[in-house]
Amino acid sequence: MKKLKELFKKFIKKIDYKDIIIFLVPFILFGIYLIVFYPGVLSYDSYNQLWQIKLMNFNSSHPFFHTFIEMVLMKIINTPAIIGIFQISFFSILWSKICRYNRKKYNKLSFGYQLLLTILICFNPLNKVLSITLWKDVLYSYMILWLSFEIEKLIDKKFKIKLKDVIKLSFILAVLPNLRHNGYLITLLFSIILFIVLIVKDKKNFNYLKLVGFVIIFLLSFKGLNKIYNVDKGLSVTGMDRIINYKLIAVTGEIGRYGNYTEEEKEEMEKYIDFDCMVENTRYNALDHMWVSCDGDNRLPSANKISLYKTIYSMVSKNIWISIRFYLKEWGYVWKIIRYKDSWGNINYLGIYSNNSGSLQYIRPFENTSLYNLMYKYVIFTRQNVVFQTLFYSGPLYLYLSILILIYLKKKKKVNMLLVFLPTLVNVIGIALTASVNDVRYYYSNFLVLYLMGAIFLKYWLKNEK
Repeated sequence: MKKLKELFKKFIKKIDYKDIIIFLVPFILFGIYLIVFYPGVLSYDSYNQLWQIKLMNFNSSHPFFHTFIEMVLMKIINTPAIIGIFQISFFSILWSKICRYNRKKYNKLSFGYQLLLTILICFNPLNKVLSITLWKDVLYSYMILWLSFEIEKLIDKKFKIKLKDVIKLSFILAVLPNLRHNGYLITLLFSIILFIVLIVKDKKNFNYLKLVGFVIIFLLSFKGLNKIYNVDKGLSVTGMDRIINYKLIAVTGEIGRYGNYTEEEKEEMEKYIDFDCMVENTRYNALDHMWVSCDGDNRLPSANKISLYKTIYSMVSKNIWISIRFYLKEWGYVWKIIRYKDSWGNINYLGIYSNNSGSLQYIRPFENTSLYNLMYKYVIFTRQNVVFQTLFYSGPLYLYLSILILIYLKKKKKVNMLLVFLPTLVNVIGIALTASVNDVRYYYSNFLVLYLMGAIFLKYWLKNEK
């Protein structure tokens, strides 16, 4: 009992009222959204995973590791709201730790500025809505934020780390590709970077070998869950090769609309997709939906890939400018601060998707109440108003603001902080190479990394008063 009392006293001493306040601000404000929009924002993807959990019959239409997390949470409390509570808690705890770490101990204004930054974060409806949205992309973005924060700490430690740090980093690097496929790019790159840096900075402790070893162990463990639960791989629509094929084929629709091509090329493309349908329905923001409407999903798996790539190369080589223009618009990132008016994202709706969901039906107790209608109208207004749309939902804007902070830190001789920003930059590049929907959720880590960069900026901007 004495040991327990001593541990409790140590725990109490570590708790700072400032940390509690920073934690409670997003936890309460995001929690209000969860209560009003109970049990949360559920899309088709959300229902698909919940239906798998209900039947205990799993497939790889979504990363199973995320479905597994949801399943474990719903074993605790059988409601989708528990997933929203988990996401809100995850962010609130992580953000309070970020603020605690970056707080100037002897500067009285440090906490005040951090509290102001926290309130501004909570003022953005995107953060509140996504925190209660049952999407893998939300947790994936939080994990990128966590990785960036751990890298900041590594830099401050001059990469002299302990075993617990190695295990933590390895866990994060293994989780990322199990939440989104473009996470593989981040995991691969940072495994290499950290391996090299640890050899140079901390060779004697063999942490570079421990890092690789633990990443492999975690990856194998997570993949092992697929075998334990007999996950059907045949239903996957998110494989990296398939997504890249979608990305490559998409440009031929734009060429079909504005460029030059031969009848032979059209006939070859018809083997893979309804070409006339794709030309008619080509959109920069919802390419994956085109495959469903134009029969691409049924034709692509059995296609001759070599012939496909040759045809695409032939069409692109004759229409280079049209192809470049298409990919820049589809990516939406080259100096595109104001988002496209028809861009996708759950911020367009706050409903509960129910079509083709079997016997799963959820209702909202607060729906049509004055409070619900007020909050709903506020979110929709900010999404439609061009000023608020830019301030709250522009992924490019948040990316560029982070770069400005990096320039400031460079002047402070904190060049290594580029590594903190790198996971998000790699994510953006991964989206450019794979994702086929210009969706705010895919770029959510841009918003989160700016908040981290803001906390770092305050740390180096404020002076110690001791």
